[in-house]
Amino acid sequence: MAERLRRWVLPILMVTMGMQLLRLFIGSLTWYLRDTAGLSATSLAPYAFGTFLIALLAPLLWRLAGPRLALWVSAGGVAILRLVEQAGTEPALDLWLSMAGMAAFLLYLPTFLGQLRATTATGGPRWAYGFALGLAFDTALRGTFGSVDLTWIAGTVPLLVTALISALTLWAVWKEPVPDPEASSETTWSGAIPLIAIGAFLLLELLIFQSPGLLGELSGIGPSAAFLIVMIGNLLLVMGIFYGFARPETFRATLALAAGAYLVLAIVTASQAGIVVLLTAAVSQFVLGWGWALLSVRSSPAVRTGLTRTGVMLPLGTLLFLVLVFAFYISLDIALPFPRTAIPPATAGLFGLLLLLATRGLQVPTTEGDGNPVWIAGVLVAVPLLAWILAGPTPAPSPPTGAPVKVMTYNIHSAFGSLGRHDPEAIAQVIEDSGAQVVALQEITRDRLVDGASDLVTWLSRRLDMPIVFNGTEEPHWGNAILSSLPILAHGSGELPRDGTLIGRGYTWAKIDIGARDPLLVVNAHLHQIPDHHDIRLVQVPVLLKFWGGQPNTILLGDMNAVPGSPEMELLSAAGLVDSWSESGEGDGFTSRPLDLQRRIDWIWHSADLSGNQVEVIQSLASDHLPVVVQIAVTP
Repeated sequence: MAERLRRWVLPILMVTMGMQLLRLFIGSLTWYLRDTAGLSATSLAPYAFGTFLIALLAPLLWRLAGPRLALWVSAGGVAILRLVEQAGTEPALDLWLSMAGMAAFLLYLPTFLGQLRATTATGGPRWAYGFALGLAFDTALRGTFGSVDLTWIAGTVPLLVTALISALTLWAVWKEPVPDPEASSETTWSGAIPLIAIGAFLLLELLIFQSPGLLGELSGIGPSAAFLIVMIGNLLLVMGIFYGFARPETFRATLALAAGAYLVLAIVTASQAGIVVLLTAAVSQFVLGWGWALLSVRSSPAVRTGLTRTGVMLPLGTLLFLVLVFAFYISLDIALPFPRTAIPPATAGLFGLLLLLATRGLQVPTTEGDGNPVWIAGVLVAVPLLAWILAGPTPAPSPPTGAPVKVMTYNIHSAFGSLGRHDPEAIAQVIEDSGAQVVALQEITRDRLVDGASDLVTWLSRRLDMPIVFNGTEEPHWGNAILSSLPILAHGSGELPRDGTLIGRGYTWAKIDIGARDPLLVVNAHLHQIPDHHDIRLVQVPVLLKFWGGQPNTILLGDMNAVPGSPEMELLSAAGLVDSWSESGEGDGFTSRPLDLQRRIDWIWHSADLSGNQVEVIQSLASDHLPVVVQIAVTP
């Protein structure tokens, strides 16, 4: 039993650390290089693609260093680099360590597959199960730490956990059998080409099926239940692999076509499915598992020494992942000739086509004696249940007192600070220290890959012990939220006109019991971001005014992306709303870019029956915006 368990340690922990480094890598490119260092979106390509192209050196590393040393360089390098990264918090260091760590991980993938072929009759089960269980363990670990990745959390406990993972990885490498230098380690071209599917598989998993926040938003269930559903999905993923290996006669062209068609249909309909999305996600995971087993069987047989074919096709697969991710998110900056929503279903279709290709000439394999690790996935399902119990009750509001209410607006920049590091705790401390009872947040995310894959909606609500309402705008899991320590009586949201822009904008509203005769209506908005595009905001502002409709006891606040005197802000003033900063603020009130303050674009407006005082801009580097806080009272 111990020996069988040992066999899974290396692939599981390597995939876990690989996913952590991947999220750090994407976050560092997007938020440090682009936002902090000022590189354009297209200028990120050399850093991104240069790192991934290093994987093409795997055959050379295998030939010059030998299988054993190649595994130590790649897997050992990942373990050491990941531990060093955890110990530091400098964004520039994060970038370079994530690049080096990703390069090592990408070298590890073909190296480990060659190692499996050289030391076993076929390496399919250990490759397939290990990869899927690594994804499951990675998600379980992220959920255990409050839906925030270990890479973003400073402190002793995350460092000790990372040290343990790194030490176990090094031990597992040491325990790996030494291949015979003359042993066959390479497959045929027909077996290697389907390995390109790793890119499609990874994209579907990381964008959709390993995202509790996304599935929670699509289905309407709570965060704890969504975490549990994702882990059940991972169990079904592993069960799909088990079914594939147990019934290899199902690896037929007709089923491969059906699998691809189902995945495309499931993803196309996911955004409109409501609670049904949970069922389609569960079935999708089983189908993906079956397909992953098929691909692993096809690429397992070893026919010669070397690693050239695998060392070309696996890197092409990971490059495919990078291209798809790059296209998906660069479409927020650059108009593409196709809608970004077409990328996930197109990826599913590509996965299906590669499954079809893998069935051509496939010989039904004999069963390997590697054991059945489905029980590991079953054990991991207990993680969200335990986290659910330990999390305690959901945040509850405090009773209203009728006293003036402290209100904040804060664009949190997906919790990436002005220096380019993801730090949710810094955001929480700013809000907590302000004493704000109602907080309007913009650019808040739930498990979005480009934003560090943190569920900030859930995390901030629990960390601050404040109920929260959220609404996605551009994607279901990125948008606006309202935190309130006072009772929320009703809430909703609305869309703002795109008018040809690339990023969807909207507003979130809540009626809050402040202990007055009537509830306080809080409207949190985020307008179009290009400074000189006044015409677009002039289309968006009337939608806000129409929703407001002159109601008393109203606060309209948020990131308006417009400066004082701009025509869109004059519309709000002409409608009868009062700018709280002009009412009682001192100085310029600049809020944009704390390292080089030049503009006031974050606003708190209120209806004329309210009064605002003690307004201030809080100085902090936790975001690329500064929060604005004002004390609001009902005028007698």
